[in-house]
Amino acid sequence: MPYIRKLPGLLAGGLLLLCQGWPQVQAASLQVAPVNLSFAPGEAAQALRLSNSGTAPISAQIRIYDWRQQDGRERLEPSQTLAVSPPITQIPPGKTQVVRVLRLDATAPASEKALRLVVDELPSPVLLGAKRQHDNEVNFLLRYSIPVFLAPDAAVLDMTRVSAWVEHRQGQASLHIDNQNNTHLKLSRVALVSAGGKETVVTDGLLGYVLPGQAMAWPLKKAGAATALRAHVNDSEAPQTIPLRSQ
Repeated sequence: MPYIRKLPGLLAGGLLLLCQGWPQVQAASLQVAPVNLSFAPGEAAQALRLSNSGTAPISAQIRIYDWRQQDGRERLEPSQTLAVSPPITQIPPGKTQVVRVLRLDATAPASEKALRLVVDELPSPVLLGAKRQHDNEVNFLLRYSIPVFLAPDAAVLDMTRVSAWVEHRQGQASLHIDNQNNTHLKLSRVALVSAGGKETVVTDGLLGYVLPGQAMAWPLKKAGAATALRAHVNDSEAPQTIPLRSQ
């Protein structure tokens, strides 16, 4: 019985498309809230709720990783900054389990600390031990990757300390954003803007995060002759415009 794990950022609908033509699909039922966690200076604990919308018990494992960005890519490493209790749990059908996320050091960082809390649905022992009813039966196992931020005493977002540029290499264009603030950028509804004001949409949804003091890159389908980047920053109602640095 094959299992498919849902990767962070991939829509469930995309996974279902991969399974079209297979006789039977077992949908996952694990739900997680909230979708991000932010610790104020001195705050000791937060709560994460794991819910089971299915008809059978499910198990989940919760882990914490330090999150950084290097060479335009996301890097995760096991962390000692936070702890979770319990780290493994079973959730009865129709029930919710509260997981405590505990801060091990209450000292506020000089710059915002970024982590990822990863929740993995575990294979059911019942399903693993059961005889397959269909040779091509597929079960989805969900993975949630939740941003966690530990705020400094004074978080300041100054857009003049954000730079962006489009890089062309080996026929591929990519958007690069550098953030020299002490707090993160969350970028959504992003478009490239030409000198004449023409917009080329990069994404209508979430592009991603740029962590404090770090840089991130994303491939572009179309770059055009853009001179600026327009984006909603940290869920702002109005978009911000960032001039593109020439390369």
